[in-house]
Amino acid sequence: RGLPSLPPEKTVNLLRLTCKHEPQFKVGKVRPPPVLLAAGREQIILNPRSAIHHGRGPKGYELTVQEIADERAPPELRYIVFPWSATALALSWRIRCRRSAAYQVRLHHYCPDAHAGSLYELSVNREKRTGDLPGTGAMPLDHPKDFRRFKAVALGEIRLKKGMNRIAFKTLRMKTSYFFTFFRALVLTGC
Repeated sequence: RGLPSLPPEKTVNLLRLTCKHEPQFKVGKVRPPPVLLAAGREQIILNPRSAIHHGRGPKGYELTVQEIADERAPPELRYIVFPWSATALALSWRIRCRRSAAYQVRLHHYCPDAHAGSLYELSVNREKRTGDLPGTGAMPLDHPKDFRRFKAVALGEIRLKKGMNRIAFKTLRMKTSYFFTFFRALVLTGC
């Protein structure tokens, strides 16, 4: 009786409402996220609001962006993605660079130590690198999305070419079956 806890793999349930043979919901124009501009030496903050969201999780849900209600957080870092709990989900950004440049990448996220060890992939254009997602501390008894719990973790150096670049961040394998991380931003700092 009732619905199963998880749908079969690779399915999405869809509902279409029609009255008198006319759809009641019309798909509006979808505006693509902005192309971020970079000169080559500045800091670039890739947050969930400026990202293209890819994929669907269990029962067809998508990544959602939530605002952190704390005025002490910088404006670019007041948003998180939640829930990130499926390997089919990813974020990507488009960046136009005036010249090629190297950047240090730092991931701002919150991941309880019990869920640390998931495998992520960071891709820049056609280059890919993978790594284990580090934990940021124990799960608090208070609100888990408290911005002070977020940590910046170095992911290494990348090179952006002159012209259009695509950066993507996704999960390849999750340590637990239901949680990856509270994603806040990728911060690129010119070298």
